[in-house]
Parts: sequence; structure tokens; C-alpha cells
Amino acid sequence: MKPAKRPDMSKDSDGASDVGEKTLVGDDFNQQTVTGPGKPAAIEANLKVSNGGTVSNVKIRKDQITTIVGNVREESDVYINDMDISPKQLAIMNLGEVFILADCGSKDKCRFNGLPIRQVIVQPGSRCIVTMGRSLLIFDTRKVADEEPKQLLFHLESDPKDHKLPAKSKFVIHRGKRNFTSSHDAMLIGAYKECDVTLKEVDKVRPFHALLYYDKDGVMIMPINSAPILVNGESIEGPTQLKHDDSFSISKEKFIFEDSGVEKVCKALFTNEAMVFDHIRFTALGDSIGPSFVVPSVGTIVTIGRSSKCHITIEDGACSREHLQIICNGKTSQIIDNYSANGVFVNEEKISKVRVRAGDVLEVGRSVYIIHYD
Repeated sequence: MKPAKRPDMSKDSDGASDVGEKTLVGDDFNQQTVTGPGKPAAIEANLKVSNGGTVSNVKIRKDQITTIVGNVREESDVYINDMDISPKQLAIMNLGEVFILADCGSKDKCRFNGLPIRQVIVQPGSRCIVTMGRSLLIFDTRKVADEEPKQLLFHLESDPKDHKLPAKSKFVIHRGKRNFTSSHDAMLIGAYKECDVTLKEVDKVRPFHALLYYDKDGVMIMPINSAPILVNGESIEGPTQLKHDDSFSISKEKFIFEDSGVEKVCKALFTNEAMVFDHIRFTALGDSIGPSFVVPSVGTIVTIGRSSKCHITIEDGACSREHLQIICNGKTSQIIDNYSANGVFVNEEKISKVRVRAGDVLEVGRSVYIIHYD
């Protein structure tokens, strides 16, 4: 995806058009407070975490831009006792009217609605099922009718990686005389009360047992944490494609899969290009003066500052002429302060050189950026 066109700052009334040698210092410059917007959030987000057979509920704070999920208490906001994930594995980013979920771990461990991708955008009223390590998370959002809409913190262009199927592209599974039609991007089967298909009082069924989801080949079924599942009488150990009239069994319960013609749609939607995130996006938040921008994730050195010779020009008197450098290296990027007058801040801490990843917040002059994939 190409970077968004930089807005014209020449008419900005707060001094942003000052691109001379002046740099605001001391009393003229105050570090921004990196929090959510001032208006009440119209979107409420909740997280359910399943690990070791128990399910915990976590309410996502409205005033926090990024919530980190990982296996080290000191480094994460949501702690999970799962040695198969990283200290920081999942970043949940609150961008006003949408959320971004990104795999920020040292290794790719997350699947979003079954797909092994690095990032997903969750629209209001939507749900995303995340599997990572031995854990399963259900992230959902809902609109809060009694609150004013939250201001949109950023502009999101039409995203070719938004894996949304047409409304009519659904599949059905039959359990005896009962039919279950997919209503989300993935269907969850298990003993837990909020599963799409709940198997109560059925022996050997786990709270979250199986996940049915869309992939480039059609509809897949995946055992959660090696839960026992039979497809056409054969045991499966990983994601397996379901064809029309295939049967699958969970404990003593048998299901018949009915395909409503989603295979062709899936092939067109889940292309290799749509599944790969090979750029890093720095999205400007709130009233930031600087533009949002995108850089390749490997082998790129980007300079940012007030000078027109920089790769990214920020017309802000609070920025030095060559304020900082960004060096991208896969999932992470290195931020280097180029001896700027007002400094560089990452997650509200002043830095000279630091490695950042998805979910981190970068502050340059009077601009605040959230880092994620593109």
C-alpha cells in the first residue's frame, strides 16, 4: 500500500509552517501526553482469554492506545502463563473507531481468525479469534449507545488486506436436525457458552475445541491445542480443508459440512499479496502535525526532520532539521535520535537509540505515531 498523501501544512495556524532554523525549546515546547482522545469512547472492547481450561475476561482500557499481551508480567498489560509465546506477543491498538491487532512477538505465533498473518483490523461490532501458543483469545467490540462517538484518531485508507467475505458467502454445518450458519469470519465450536456452536454436557469436549475459518483454499477446520477431531473418520493434527458433504466428529457429536460456493471467493480474496505484510506503517494520531508514512520492512534507512532533504519532512518548529533515523529490519525497527534539540520519545520515555515493534508509540516534536504493519 502506498503512503497517504501528505496534507498541506502551509496554512496551519500553530506554527507548523515555520521551517526555518528555529527549534522550540524549554518553555515553548511541552512533551505531548500519549493517551486516548478526550471524548468518551463509543466503542467498548473486551478480551476473553482461555489458557489451561479456564476462561478469563479482560476489559480493554479506553484511555490506553496500546494493550500488550505476553508471558512476562513486567512487560505486558495482559499476562498469560504460556511459555510458547513471547514476553510481548500481541499488540491491541485502539485507534478511535477501529482496533488493530498485530503479532509483535519475536516469532510469528498468532493466527487471526485462523489465518497465519501478522495483523488484522477489527471494525466496530466485529469479533476476532486469536490463537497463539497454547492460548485462545476472543476479542470483540460493541458500540456504546449512551456515549458520544470517539473522534477518529487517524484516516485508514481502503485496505486490500481486509479479508472480508461478501455477505452471501457463508457455510453451513449440520448437527442432526440442527443447522448452524457462519455469521463471523470464523466459527468456534466447544463447551464454552459463548461458542458459535456450544456442545454442553458432551464428554471430552474442551471449552474451545475447534475453529472453522476461511483460507485461500476454502473453509478449514483446525483443532485448538491438539483437541481430538475426526474428519471423514480420520484423525487430524492441524488445519484441514473441508469439502462439500465432508463429515467431522467432536467426541460423539457428528457434523456434516455444506459449502455454499465460497471456494472461488476465497481464492480471489486471500491472494499472496493480501496475506503478506512487507511494510511498516507509522500512523499519525490525533492532531499530529506530521504525515502518516510507510517504509519497506527490510533494508531501508529513513531520515525524518524539518529539512526538505529528509525522506519524511515534518513542517514543525519543534522538530530539528534532521531529527531522527529509522532503520527497519523485518518485524522491528531501530529508532535513532540524531542529536535533536527536543529529543525522541518512545512509549513516553526519552531515548537515544531503541528497537521498536508493532504497538509502540513514537513521538517526534508535536507528532505522535502508532507503529504497525502494512
